[in-house]
Amino acid sequence: MKKFFKNMLASIEEANKQNFGNKKMDCCDLNQGNNEKSKTSRQGKSNAKSAKQ
Repeated sequence: MKKFFKNMLASIEEANKQNFGNKKMDCCDLNQGNNEKSKTSRQGKSNAKSAKQ
């Protein structure tokens, strides 16, 4: 059973390396792309509200 979990963790580690690289996992870095999308959508909504007033 230990071998199963060891292999599972190794496969998760390899998948994370492929997805995120070898750098330190930081919430600011991981959410940076999502933050840019939400900023532009919020700006568009606030501009629409301003135009209605």
